[in-house]
Amino acid sequence: MPVFPLYDPKYAGEYGKSPDGTFYAVWKGFDGVHWPGKERRVFSYKGFEVKGSIIVGNLIKKGLGEVKKDLTAKQVMVRINNSVRAMQTRRGLSMKKSEDLCGAPLIIAKDCGDHYEVAYVGDTFALAVYRDGRIQMTKNQTLKYNIERYDEIDVCYSVALQEAKQRGFDPKAATSEQFRAIEQEMWRQFGPILAGARMAYINNSNSELGYGVLNGQRQLEDMIITLKISKQGLQYLMLGNSGMASLELQRNSTPESVGRFLHDWYSRGGPSTLVKAIRAQEAQVYTPHRKGKKSDLAGLVIEMG
Repeated sequence: MPVFPLYDPKYAGEYGKSPDGTFYAVWKGFDGVHWPGKERRVFSYKGFEVKGSIIVGNLIKKGLGEVKKDLTAKQVMVRINNSVRAMQTRRGLSMKKSEDLCGAPLIIAKDCGDHYEVAYVGDTFALAVYRDGRIQMTKNQTLKYNIERYDEIDVCYSVALQEAKQRGFDPKAATSEQFRAIEQEMWRQFGPILAGARMAYINNSNSELGYGVLNGQRQLEDMIITLKISKQGLQYLMLGNSGMASLELQRNSTPESVGRFLHDWYSRGGPSTLVKAIRAQEAQVYTPHRKGKKSDLAGLVIEMG
């Protein structure tokens, strides 16, 4: 079965598969919360100082490389999560402080012959497209959470901008450095808010806003969503991270309509056409601090042939 990657070389998230092609995975790493005055934590790794998200990605790849075929997709995710926990605790991080942990939303699909077994957390997704026109799109576990955080950061930017204007800031004559200073102030305000939200909701199965992240916490196991996708009549299976479907696209849409958007553009011209459509959709964002920003998108399409 042909497998096609979906990525933008300059802003790539990550994807991988097991050596025998039984397991496929897509993820998007992130670091502990940081802002001006609270520096990003870096780790010593193989002789280099690197971001924790890079180590998490390498541990996912290592886990895929060593996976045994008799494991379920969920079991593979739990095993990789255990290795992430060991990595972070060795470096003195507390599993009780979600805001300081690096991690990744992750989706894993296992080829079980007549069906795919899928396990996912966070804002990763699976899209199954059938030859008779049916589609099956998984639900975004973080949608409500992300909407709240995006709205909060927009407020922080507006406050920082208004404060700058009171000091004589003129948007029409401002330099890029002056706009950067406003973004820095936005992050000084938003960073502690984001830290509190991660502490409250990451791997919290008791909250409506709770969502799963592969960050080493044992509570991840309660957040993993599993499902089976039949191969009968299946045209292709798409796996993706949050960069494949922006919040602006999802905010007022159903999972099915988001799936239709992805399928429509993919069917017009394959991976490159879909990536261009995603970038064009991102360009419609009007908020100044997000305008022109591109997400770290990544995905895989497994065609049935």
